[in-house]
Amino acid sequence: MLLTLAASSLRSMLLPSRGKKPKMDLLELPTFARQTLGLHGLNLSTDLLAGADRARLDSLRERADKSGSAILLLSEPNGQKLGGSDADALKGQERMIRVIEAGQILGASAVSMFLDAPDTEKAFAAVIERLKPIVERAERLDLNLLIGPTDGLTKTPERITDLVKRVGGFRIGTFPDFQTAAASADPAAYLRRLTPYATAVCASTVSFPEEPEAPAPAPAPVADAAPKGANKPAADEDEMFDKLEEALMMAGVEDDDEEGDLGELGLDDDDELPPLKSPRHEPYDLKIMVRALADVGYDGPLSIDYRGTGDVTLGLEQSRDALLAALAQAAESA
Repeated sequence: MLLTLAASSLRSMLLPSRGKKPKMDLLELPTFARQTLGLHGLNLSTDLLAGADRARLDSLRERADKSGSAILLLSEPNGQKLGGSDADALKGQERMIRVIEAGQILGASAVSMFLDAPDTEKAFAAVIERLKPIVERAERLDLNLLIGPTDGLTKTPERITDLVKRVGGFRIGTFPDFQTAAASADPAAYLRRLTPYATAVCASTVSFPEEPEAPAPAPAPVADAAPKGANKPAADEDEMFDKLEEALMMAGVEDDDEEGDLGELGLDDDDELPPLKSPRHEPYDLKIMVRALADVGYDGPLSIDYRGTGDVTLGLEQSRDALLAALAQAAESA
């Protein structure tokens, strides 16, 4: 799985407030994602592109490609009323076609959307027919259209997958979300149901509470002689390096550095293995979520969307570390 950045996490830094300039220009985002966060792709939200012309979109794509953090997904956060009146449906279709065309300019492989529709058979039938022109446009531009879960028509995994099947084609799928899955009765089952139809997954995170510092251990008594086996290593170092490398490969870190297998982390094969950080996430267990994805063989982008308060950069770093640990555990138990 490729760990990527949901740019919406940094909305407060990217959008101006009260007449002030934003803290970060959108063109700086790809380099920030790659060099500061160590992530390998971007999920952009259309509200961050307000007022952008073709030239700015081209510049953003160029920056993203050069930084090694390509734009993989363009998300439309506002629900489209495809199950309502003809006027509302036409407006939603036109909006999504514009989003698809912007996604193609940015070099994305998919766009995502939400449906603002009641869970009725009449709305369900209307949405099926009104989605087809949108999917056809996405297909002509070689993009996937992903449906995200939300209240109403797409609240349950069964309803979303049924909708995907009824629309048909190879260019429509799902966009599962960790936080939404956590609100269901069985989060793992929820993700296992939706993920086989997904080409991107939103790894939303909420909170990483501070852990109390552990007291320093008491000094061990000095023995006259070490007991038998006392100097035996806790685990074979080669095996530990292999596990770390496997987790990093699952997260999108490629072994292309001449310094050694772990060169991208500033290590070589003779270095002592650092501990893999695993911040505790609330209010749900990220390991359960990642395990559910691994269970169905998902190996696509995992977009980190930190939705908590406080230092956003720290929250994203903690999210990355927790997901790396979850990927390592999934690889070990596979």
